[in-house]
Amino acid sequence: MIAEDKKTILMVDDERSFLLSAKEGIESFSDQFSILTAYNGQEALGYLESSDIDLVVTDLKMPVLDGFELLARMSADHQQVPVIAMTAFGTPEIHQRVQQLGAMSYLEKPIGINDLRDRIIDVFSEKSKSYIHGFSLANFLQLVESEEKTMTLRVRSGDNIGRLYIDAGDLVDAETGNLTGKEAAIAIINWEKTEIEILEGICRKTGSIDGSMMQILLEATRLADELNFGEDDTDREFEEAVRLAEGHHYKEAQKKFAAYLKKNPGNAMAWFWYSRTTGSMKHIENALKNARKLAPGDLQIVEENRKLTIAQRKLEGGQVARCPFCWSPVKDKSSQCFYCRGYFFVNKKALSDEMAGNQTQFEVSARRYKRAVDNEENPKVRYYLAMTYFNMRLWEEALDQLDTVVRQVPDDLYYSDQLDRFLSFMAEAGIETTRRDPVSSDDAVCVPNTLDPAIGKKVLVVEDSSTTRKVITITLNKEGYEVIEARDGIEAVNTLSEMRPDLILLDIILPKMDGYKVLAIIKESPDLRKIPVIMLTSRDGLLNRVKGKMAGSTAYLTKPFKPQKLVETIDKVLC
Repeated sequence: MIAEDKKTILMVDDERSFLLSAKEGIESFSDQFSILTAYNGQEALGYLESSDIDLVVTDLKMPVLDGFELLARMSADHQQVPVIAMTAFGTPEIHQRVQQLGAMSYLEKPIGINDLRDRIIDVFSEKSKSYIHGFSLANFLQLVESEEKTMTLRVRSGDNIGRLYIDAGDLVDAETGNLTGKEAAIAIINWEKTEIEILEGICRKTGSIDGSMMQILLEATRLADELNFGEDDTDREFEEAVRLAEGHHYKEAQKKFAAYLKKNPGNAMAWFWYSRTTGSMKHIENALKNARKLAPGDLQIVEENRKLTIAQRKLEGGQVARCPFCWSPVKDKSSQCFYCRGYFFVNKKALSDEMAGNQTQFEVSARRYKRAVDNEENPKVRYYLAMTYFNMRLWEEALDQLDTVVRQVPDDLYYSDQLDRFLSFMAEAGIETTRRDPVSSDDAVCVPNTLDPAIGKKVLVVEDSSTTRKVITITLNKEGYEVIEARDGIEAVNTLSEMRPDLILLDIILPKMDGYKVLAIIKESPDLRKIPVIMLTSRDGLLNRVKGKMAGSTAYLTKPFKPQKLVETIDKVLC
């Protein structure tokens, strides 16, 4: 449980402007945090010796004593203090190294203050998280008010996620989607079947809600009574129309909603959903106008009208498309939603953007598309599930879904191109060096096989990064290779004791047993020594290349690599 006293956080970075903005942003958020700053590891050690520090947030690249040295010293003398490491040069090897040195969390620069604040809250709240069972949210809030508790409540209801910030029993702020303050609080309180997660002792320092908890609860109850439309909202016909809309069957859904509205013209939510199935701005305006008249206080309808107002300023009217994530009207063939900031396909801008989109909206979108793919196997829906994960920076999930789409419709060139773009990006992302080493000219030359060299060939991929393994696996599977994966050197050796691959793709930096030791075992074994080995590493120094060749590798590739370069190298070795 988090104590009520302040938590002292030591932030270590040689970039003074970052330290100042982080200190101001975190201390202004909550009274529970006090920030100390140091400009290098040596200065940080002084604070650790003289002060009670609850958390260290440190950059890795610094003068005098860098972050790695600081972590090493702390692992010996200050093991009890958790550490969040930061770096602008993230690689899987660096991530692994800081974990081995005891860092609890890892962030890549540039870092938004809100993201840093949330990570700090997660560190302190990890052991204080608890869930409420057997209480409605309204009843629990009354209890919190009477006991004057300070906490943050994370509330989930179906696709909806929100937070309520409570200070000494007063509800000071709330947020869900694009709603904040009192509007958000009333919306959250009226959700049904809520899951309530408590983060004790943490709350915003200031808020935008005036009025007592009881006043807000009464207003939420009164609004819920006004918006009670009866059981028609959840009948089978209405639910089927919603299912069709979520599955991008807009024409069919529009017909069903039109038929439903003939029988139930007073149903505001039916007009709301009808507006989402039409591409005509005029029809969208009319449908939302009807919904607003019937339910002027419904927050979903309020937000939908806000999207429409923004779209009216940006679009010329006529026919429009819909954002696949937030349903906002957008220009046909546009690449990004101006409302939630989500990207619709993989391109250079999407790949280079720092992604300041609405992450809560993407979470809602992911749940919606997961429901849709459970209902039917629809490549278009699965593609937008992949793009939802892409916008959330959940790389492996995005790759899985996009790879599945290409397998379902292998002749669709658009989906194949999207996967190729994504694979190329992932193969080159987050790596310090951009140098690529081709297969050495002194490698043995063979006459190319007239048959596809990949057919029936097995490749053992030994790589500790799950994301890199996934990129390599999907790339080679597309070319017809069968891929077996190993996460570390020990697992690779165990795999080789049970099967014989046609080629081994071996990373050098591995846990438990590094790539050089694995390669030595392979070359010392009469049964394994003839298997070609391609060494794969982010280190590109001459010493490593010579060491790899002396150890007996067939070829050498340096990360980052282009997927096509990887395939060409493997094809050449196996020709």
